Amino acid sequence: MKAPPFANAQALPRLAPLRMLTGVAVLSACGMALGYARDASLAAVFGASAATDAFFVAAIIPTIAVAVLIAGALAPAALPVFGARLEQRAQAWRLANILLSWSALLLLFCVALVFFAAAGLVSWLAPGLDQETRALAIDLTRLGAPLLFLLGMSALLGAFANALGSFRLPALATLLVNGAAFAAILAFGRRMGISSAMWGLMAGAGLHLLAQLFGLYRQGWRPAFSLTWRNAELRETLRLLIPLIAFVALAQSVPIVERTMASSFPSGELSLLAYAGKLFQIPGIVVSSSLAVVLYPHLIQTRTHAPRAAKEWNDTLAQGARACIFLTLPLTLWFYFNADAIVRLLFERGAFSVADSATTAELARLYLLGVTPAGILLVWTRGLHARRKMNLALGLGALNTALYIAAAFVCAQRFGLRGLPIAFVAAQLFGCLLFAPFAFEPRGWRAVWHRSLGATGAANLALALGWFASGQLTQNFHGTALFALLSVSLLSGALLYLCLAGWWGSAEARDYIELGRARWKKFSASLLFGRE
Repeated sequence: MKAPPFANAQALPRLAPLRMLTGVAVLSACGMALGYARDASLAAVFGASAATDAFFVAAIIPTIAVAVLIAGALAPAALPVFGARLEQRAQAWRLANILLSWSALLLLFCVALVFFAAAGLVSWLAPGLDQETRALAIDLTRLGAPLLFLLGMSALLGAFANALGSFRLPALATLLVNGAAFAAILAFGRRMGISSAMWGLMAGAGLHLLAQLFGLYRQGWRPAFSLTWRNAELRETLRLLIPLIAFVALAQSVPIVERTMASSFPSGELSLLAYAGKLFQIPGIVVSSSLAVVLYPHLIQTRTHAPRAAKEWNDTLAQGARACIFLTLPLTLWFYFNADAIVRLLFERGAFSVADSATTAELARLYLLGVTPAGILLVWTRGLHARRKMNLALGLGALNTALYIAAAFVCAQRFGLRGLPIAFVAAQLFGCLLFAPFAFEPRGWRAVWHRSLGATGAANLALALGWFASGQLTQNFHGTALFALLSVSLLSGALLYLCLAGWWGSAEARDYIELGRARWKKFSASLLFGRE
């Protein structure tokens, strides 16, 4: 019997942290689903009203502040410095306490600032609100100000946990926050009003912070308040932090440019663009962001333990890119060929017409072409961050952002609304080419082109043919039947993909198959014989 294609591919060292990806991705998906459920419960209890307008204005302030300052900047800046001290655990915990102490003071200051400046912030964010809605938004902003502290401290504690190899507890953040808000709205919304949603967010954030504190305590951390500023690691963290804040701020240019340019198109088209963007976020956030979470600490360890070993670095970064392709490409294909059915299932009801569904699906298909390039670009970016080249990443990001803005202007003039996702995809592709030579050691990007990548490509080609055919079948189904058909299509396609990719020699597929066998064996032994 002949060996299957790519069966004799050179064996690759296993990238162990990727085994944690499934758990992190599942928790992220559940958190995202609960976010949709939270919004659905708001709509069910309060409708599209002034109360919900006030809530969304108030809730965006702590969310953006934490995303930019802590989760997007301070946590990635602290991880390389903290990770480099893990072999000397006492020094690592000392640095953690210094960062936590200064961060707590900064976040408490921000809480006070938001509380006393709530009126100005609401007027700046939503100048068109009427007096009654504006007053409610100000009250909710003041009520939710502590979210800054709770979410910010949780994000920093999560970064330390990631450096220690713990990923699932930090990934519970969105699940607990959105879940608590969802429960609070259903249980207390009609009695307490819209403030129940904000109380739910704070309850979930507080619960997650306590869980993070307990988890880090079990890892050996002992809290100690320290405001030492003459500390080399603290100064190094601040040096990395400043360009990261600018880099994260640059990333916000995409939604700003899209909303600015789309506002000039006919009424309603901005909303269609936003709905299409939500479909992009599902594979983009659930998979690519989860991969970056588990890969970043491993890149830092590789750089710390073998700073001059170019081959080890190139192999690790290349495996991260191949894992991104292996995970995002089949999801992209499934969403692409089923975009019409998914949009019908999620959005087509009430005033959302058949024409709206068709336009949203078309926009979503354009956005989906950028899922895999965006994931690879995120891997390259984390590679630069792990090497502490934050200024270089900022410069490259600024160049890529300038290209995106120019492309968005030209494409919007040429293709209308569809030009905005085209410009986004072009920027992701250009970013991959721009960042790759700098993320790797000299000519190291060639390590990506391993035979395992060929097996992944062949399996995805087979999937594309199957999902193209099944996508035609979904046109005649609606509601529960459509949901069931899409679920069967996704699950059967995933199993077929693993089998084909593994048979043809994909190291990533074989690793997942081996992991699944081991867990099934352990589960069945425990179930049947009562032993681990």
